[in-house]
Amino acid sequence: MNKFYPLKHWFTTALLGPLFWTLYVILIDDQSAESMFESFPIVFAFGLLFSLPIFIVYILIHRYLISTNLPSILIKCLLDILAIIGVFITLKIIGGSLVIPFTTFYSIAIILSSFFYRVKPTAPELRQ
Repeated sequence: MNKFYPLKHWFTTALLGPLFWTLYVILIDDQSAESMFESFPIVFAFGLLFSLPIFIVYILIHRYLISTNLPSILIKCLLDILAIIGVFITLKIIGGSLVIPFTTFYSIAIILSSFFYRVKPTAPELRQ
C-alpha cells in the first residue's frame, strides 16, 4: 500500500490549483504578476486549511479502496471524483465570486496530480 499517496496528492493539488489560477489571472485578466504571486502563499495556505475535512474523508476512503482488488486506475478515478466533489462543496459553502474558477482550477489540479504518483506500489516496491 502506498500510504503516502493521499498526502502527496493533496499537497500537489493544493499547490497546483492556486498556481493555475494565478497564471490564468496574469495571462487572461492582465493582472500584475508581482501582486498575483504575492497572494499565492496565502491562497495556498487557505487551500490546505479549507481542504482538511475532505482530506480526512479521502484518507479513509483511500484505505478502504486499497484493501480491495480494484485496479489502480479505478481507485484513482474514484478518489479524484471524491476530491472534485469535495472541492465543489467546500467552495460552495465558502461562497463568493471565485467558486466556479477555483473549482475548475482545483479540479484540473486534482486530475493532473493523480498522474504524478502511484496509488499502489509496483511489484519491486512490494518486496522491500
